[in-house]
Amino acid sequence: MKTTLIFALFSLSVASSGAGYVVKYRSLKALGGLKILHHHQAGRLLKVEVTDKSELALIEQNENVELIVPNLEIQLEKFESADRPLPPLWSLDKIRTNLAWERAGIRGSKKVTVAVIDTGVDYTHPALAQNMLSGYDFLLNRPDAMDVDDHGSHCAGVIGANPTTGSLMRGVSPVVSILPLKFLGPRGLGNFYDAIRASDYAVEKKVDVISASWGAQISDPKLAQLLSEMVGRADAAGVL
Repeated sequence: MKTTLIFALFSLSVASSGAGYVVKYRSLKALGGLKILHHHQAGRLLKVEVTDKSELALIEQNENVELIVPNLEIQLEKFESADRPLPPLWSLDKIRTNLAWERAGIRGSKKVTVAVIDTGVDYTHPALAQNMLSGYDFLLNRPDAMDVDDHGSHCAGVIGANPTTGSLMRGVSPVVSILPLKFLGPRGLGNFYDAIRASDYAVEKKVDVISASWGAQISDPKLAQLLSEMVGRADAAGVL
């Protein structure tokens, strides 16, 4: 598998389901009785509302349903790091980006698109604006992925901050195209169904790289299967 999930200073804490259930179907036949909130064709997934245990049992017994799992709500968990002052661009020196740029003969390319699946990105930031593409907010289902938490903007800066007048900020690839995809909202709240939608959207848009700087311990094998299949679809499309 070529696909890589890059972990940063945040992990996700998993809360109880408050965002319905996710159904993976074999066929849409005989599923007309479900209260469908959203249909995600790329993964053969439905987000549904289930009112009681008897209804849940009927769905589980339906031969056209491969699995049903709670659409768990998730929240970013911040980890405090030691306050150690470092020289400007210390991290770029540490990984010897100058040598990489020298060998490549370039510092990036607008032809390379990186999807940042996170809290959105501050696309007005002067160090990021010239590298930004129009993104999407999967929480509110609108084409505006403005960051509300700063984590996504931080990740985008590591990838592709471009130095501007009076700024030392510089990413590993200061020339790049960044596609912001937001599935985490205020206080880092979101759900796994929207994370899967965001990843498949990135694949649909034919991005070259997906940056997903988040992770969580998943105890439910059914939910783990859906996330694994999400990664598999990106890998099959040649997305790093």
